[in-house]
Amino acid sequence: MTTYSDERIIEAGDDMKCAIDVDQTFLTIQAMLGQEKKCYKIPDYLQGVPLLNEFDQKTVDQEIRLMVAHWTLQLAEACDYGVETSCLAMSCLDRFLSTMEGYMVILNPHEFQKAALTSLYIAVKMNEFEVLGPQNIALLSRGQHTAEDVEEMELFILKSLNWRVNPPTALSFVRLYLQLVPNLNKKYLDMLMEVAESQIKQSILDYDLCRTSTSKIAFASMMNAIAIVYGDKKLCTTMRKLIGAVTDIDFRSLKTLQRELFEAIPIEDLESFNQSDEEEKKEEELGFDQSVEFDQTGSHKPETFSDSPREVYKNNCRPIMVRTVTT
Repeated sequence: MTTYSDERIIEAGDDMKCAIDVDQTFLTIQAMLGQEKKCYKIPDYLQGVPLLNEFDQKTVDQEIRLMVAHWTLQLAEACDYGVETSCLAMSCLDRFLSTMEGYMVILNPHEFQKAALTSLYIAVKMNEFEVLGPQNIALLSRGQHTAEDVEEMELFILKSLNWRVNPPTALSFVRLYLQLVPNLNKKYLDMLMEVAESQIKQSILDYDLCRTSTSKIAFASMMNAIAIVYGDKKLCTTMRKLIGAVTDIDFRSLKTLQRELFEAIPIEDLESFNQSDEEEKKEEELGFDQSVEFDQTGSHKPETFSDSPREVYKNNCRPIMVRTVTT
């Protein structure tokens, strides 16, 4: 898989190098889309699950899954693990619960807790340099499970998933999509990643969104990020067409998803994005021409900015300028 570099390969006067970079990005996206469709779909595995098992214990439902997702994010943050680790853990758990073996775990809250702990254990081993041992995972269960229980469940999950525990995540798609943004410097790359990551983090909490393909989650969250950080209609339109062509995803079908992801961004994150933007906007110019308006005489007319990023959904979710400036 292509790894992202802070410095773009595209250089002025090097047409061949530019073509190779873009072609490789396209090929990598296509390969990840193939994996996503073939091996990593998540069905509605809670449909038809009884409220109580044969011992009158409550079975797993959306509320319990939400609690586990929150716990996974909180623990990952406490351990200084990346959001991608949480994405991998919940993907592993959701796909395991959708198997025949996983259905029996849904009916047993004790086994479900062990499966959730073990899914995080697997994700950390896959994605982090510093891992939690099975003894540490067992301690998190407060005596409910042993290290041997965790290792036994690990093997059970791996076999149930045919050892497919490295799915293309929404963040990995976003990194590739961002390679297609023209003249993107590291400062704005970090800002776009931060906004997209905030939405992706919220998406793993939602049971309905967890069943949406990660390529679509990435597409919608990145378009929101571009609207919030840049507020450039021309760039938004260009990227919609480009990513839509590469992924064969009709962006019009993502309007509801884009709105849901935007509304899921915590208010404190939006305030942080706005504050960062205000501090940065005058330090340097963007590396591409922003869309501007001209009057009939041809003179330059100042851009119109909204007071709130939530105005991005005016005009059928078409992005508008979202930064607040003083003219």
